Amino acid sequence: MPSTQYEVSSTALPDALEHPGSQGDYACNGGQFYNSIVDHPLCQGPFCYANSQTDAAGHLTRSQALLGLKDITDGTSQTFLVGEKHSVRSKWGQSGPSWGEGSIYNGDFPRNFSRIGGQTKWNLGQGPDDLTGPWHCKFGSWHPGVCQFLFADGSVRSLSNSTDMDTLQKLSCRNDGLVIPE
Repeated sequence: MPSTQYEVSSTALPDALEHPGSQGDYACNGGQFYNSIVDHPLCQGPFCYANSQTDAAGHLTRSQALLGLKDITDGTSQTFLVGEKHSVRSKWGQSGPSWGEGSIYNGDFPRNFSRIGGQTKWNLGQGPDDLTGPWHCKFGSWHPGVCQFLFADGSVRSLSNSTDMDTLQKLSCRNDGLVIPE
């Protein structure tokens, strides 16, 4: 189903034009940080902007430097790259700052193509009608009880929808140095 709504970029500047495009069922790992998702200096996900920082006025600046496997210091088997995106049936095609179901390919709005793991309230989505918490920033699936993730070592693993938020956060961070329980 294509997105039919206008886009609001991560710079918070609205674009009154519609930008239809393909939606996706998967999202990149934007880390654990809940503000601005992939373009915040404290982001520790594998798909963060590597050189984000704030200037003297507090404005976000960023370069387009890419992260590599060398930047996943917690280990490639302990960090996921991509996961199933929590998509709510009633919100398909909606974008903007309160949604996250617009086109994933133009790169204007991180909530359309990335998700967060493990912050308070960022548990895994519980099915196609789950609007609890900040649903537009969570991973989740329509599979009963599990969500699929692609890890940096190339493995695909199912995590239980009841995975605790501490574990999910540790799997979301590429460089926090914390041990993940079995």
